[in-house]
Amino acid sequence: MNYNFEKIHEEILQKSLKYKYIKNQVLINKVLKLEKTKLGLFPFVMKSIISQQISDKAAETIWKRYCFQLKNNNIKIENITNKKKISDSLDFLQISKRKKKYIYLFFEAYIKDELKNIDLMNDDEIKKKLCSYIGIGSWTADMALIFFFRKPNIFPLNDLIIKKVTKKLSILENQDIDFKKIFSPNLTFFSLHLWKMSKRII
Repeated sequence: MNYNFEKIHEEILQKSLKYKYIKNQVLINKVLKLEKTKLGLFPFVMKSIISQQISDKAAETIWKRYCFQLKNNNIKIENITNKKKISDSLDFLQISKRKKKYIYLFFEAYIKDELKNIDLMNDDEIKKKLCSYIGIGSWTADMALIFFFRKPNIFPLNDLIIKKVTKKLSILENQDIDFKKIFSPNLTFFSLHLWKMSKRII
C-alpha cells in the first residue's frame, strides 16, 4: 500500500490546530513515514513475541544474535519449514520457555498455511485471527497491523509509551482529549508521532 506521507502529515497538523503543544510536537517531528519491513509474517511475529515486556534495546540485541546464529549456519528464517530446525534454533535464544512455546505454536500454524489469506482480511479480522494464537495479544497484533500490514488507522492503546504520552499531552493541554476520535483515520501515523515525541516529553 502506497501512502502520501506529506498529505497525511498535513491532515494530522490540521487536526492538531486546537492543541498548541501537540501541534508543536508534530511540527518538530516533521513528516513520518511507515517503512515496509523486510521480514515475512512468521519472523515478524516471532520478533514481536521476543519484544514483549522487555526494552527495545534488549529485544534488538536478542534478535541480532539470533539472526547472526542463523547466518553462520547458512539458514534463512523464511525458509525454515522443519519443526525440529525451528525448535533447535529457538534453543539458542536466551528467552523464556513460555515465549519459545508461543513462537513454536505460531510456527506450526504458519507452516500449515493457516494464515495464507490473512492479508485479505480487514483490520478487526486480522487482529482476531492473530489473537487466536496463544501468546499473541492485543499489543503484538497491533504491532503487526502497523509495521507488517501497514494499516493506516491503528491506535495501540495497550502500548505503555502510548499510554504515557497521551496522558502527558492531556495534562499539558489541560483537557481530556479523545485522541482516537480526533486523529482517525490516521491513527497509525499519529502513533508514530507519539512514539517519536516520547523521547522529548516523558
